[in-house]
Parts: sequence; structure tokens; C-alpha cells
Amino acid sequence: MKVTLIIIALCALAASLPAAGPDIVATVNGVEITKKNLELQKLWLAENLKRMGREVKEEDLPMLEQQALDSLVEMELLVQEAKKQGLAVKPEEAAARFEEFRKNFPKPEDFTQFLKNMDTTEEKMRQDIEREILANALMEKWFATMPAMTDGRVAEYYKGHPEQFQAPERVQASHILVKVEDGAAPEAKAAAKKKIEGIQQKLKAGGDFGALAAENSDCPSKERGGDLGFFTKGQMVPEFEAAAFALKPGEVSGIVETKFGFHIIKCTEHSQAGATPLPEVKDRLRTFLENGDKRDLLQKKIAALRQASQIKMTAATAPAPKTPARP
Repeated sequence: MKVTLIIIALCALAASLPAAGPDIVATVNGVEITKKNLELQKLWLAENLKRMGREVKEEDLPMLEQQALDSLVEMELLVQEAKKQGLAVKPEEAAARFEEFRKNFPKPEDFTQFLKNMDTTEEKMRQDIEREILANALMEKWFATMPAMTDGRVAEYYKGHPEQFQAPERVQASHILVKVEDGAAPEAKAAAKKKIEGIQQKLKAGGDFGALAAENSDCPSKERGGDLGFFTKGQMVPEFEAAAFALKPGEVSGIVETKFGFHIIKCTEHSQAGATPLPEVKDRLRTFLENGDKRDLLQKKIAALRQASQIKMTAATAPAPKTPARP
């Protein structure tokens, strides 16, 4: 299991937490969730939002706390249900997951400090990993009962949501670049021009574009025969863009000068703006619909578990009363 950047960042964040106390914020069928658990989960969620580019503001904190508490309650419900259904963790899988996690710490003392910051122990970490495995096993068991996604449903969604599959005009092209450094002497620029003209003559004589790119281009794309993949307007410098979008598939441009140097461009595909064909989005759309079904099923299952469980929130988790404004 690869540990995400969120978990790595949590190592530092956890050090700022107060020492663990006896405060209980909730119980789930008699199992306690502590304030320390809640604070760590809040940090985790906040860091996740930051990784997605969203700034966490003060007004977000009540919502963040509620989300953290909900996620802790739901995890406990999943673990309890997994055990009730007789699901078990293979010791070798749990051990492997734990060792994979520990590899993220360069030195043993780094891991020891992490445990200290988190106010936890190696044994507790192993237990948390086992809980995660149990919860995932239960969810996979639920997902296995879902009907298979059909081509008909994928096509129906595609037809019913045309606005989601509109694509701008785009080009797939390859190029050969003879680079000219910024501020290069006239002699250097002239030498680069002479080199690109020589390549152009080889192409006109029937030379293979990909082979000549691999041999001569100063762009990293030379490793792919000069292929730049698809791009839309606004992604390339103006001179390059104008030349590339003027080409039809199979056509090769003349010599194009940009701030990077001299280019020769070959168009592989040129797609006009319009709906992306179903075959191009079919796999991605299938995954999207399957994930949506999984999310809906999970919400229903957890709602049922909540309904059948004894969940108690303490006063510590209730919203604080607002202080009356002074006149």
C-alpha cells in the first residue's frame, strides 16, 4: 500500500496536537471515539483539501469537524459489520501493509517520532491497518453483488448528457526541433537554420519523420518520434499553434520559427470541435457510472447500519452557542 502525501504531511501536523485526554466525542454500539481521534481526522481532511487546491478557512471548521466525526463513526460501523459477517484479516496481508507504511520513514527514529506525535503505538497502528482492511473487505463484498454495467446503460447516459462530452478543436502532432538558445549569436542561429533545412530536405526525399526526430530533435519528445500528443488552442506558442492547426492529417509544415528555435511539424490527427465519439469515452464513462453506483450503494448500506445501531454523541461535539453581540 503506497502511503499518500496526505499521510506524510500528517506526520508533521500531528506534532501540534495537544496531549491525548479522556474526552469521548461519540460511542458506536458502546465503542468510544475520542477527541484525539477526531482532531487527527480533522487534520487529515484539511490536508486533503489543501492537496486539492482548496484553502481551509475558519468558517469551514464546523463542517470539517462534522465530516471528520461522520467518517470516524462510519468506519466503526463498517468494522463492526465486517466482524459480524465473519470477515477476517490475513496476518500476512496486515504485516505487508504495515511494512509498506513503515518504509516511508527513512530512519527508525523517524518512525518512532511519528508514533509519539500521533500519541499511538506500533500495536495500535497495526490494529488501525487491520480495521482498514476489514472495512475494505466488507465494501468489496457489497460491490460484488451489484449488477454488471452494460453497454446499453453507458450508451444511454452518453445520449442523455451530450453537454458533458463536447470537445474543443484539437490536433495531434509530432515535431522536430532544432533549438536556438535565447540571446544566441547570429552565427549560432544561422547554424541551427542550416541544420533544420538539411532535415527538411531529407523529409522531402522520403525520410521517415519519426526516425529523423529521434536522431535530430532537441525536444524530449524525440523519444516518441517527436509525438506531442493531442493539444488544443492556447496550449502552444502562437507561431507553433498557427502552423499545426493549419495542417491536415499526414501533412508536414514548412520551417516554423518560435522562441524555442526552428520546428518542422507533422499533423497526425485533426479533430474539429464537437461531441467526443462514444468509443473514445466509453471506458472512462463506464468507470464513472460504476463508481457512482458504488457510492450510492455504500450510502444506503451505511444509512441502514446507522439506523440499526446505537450511536451517541457527547455534549463536546454539539455546536457551541453563539456569543451575543455587544451593543
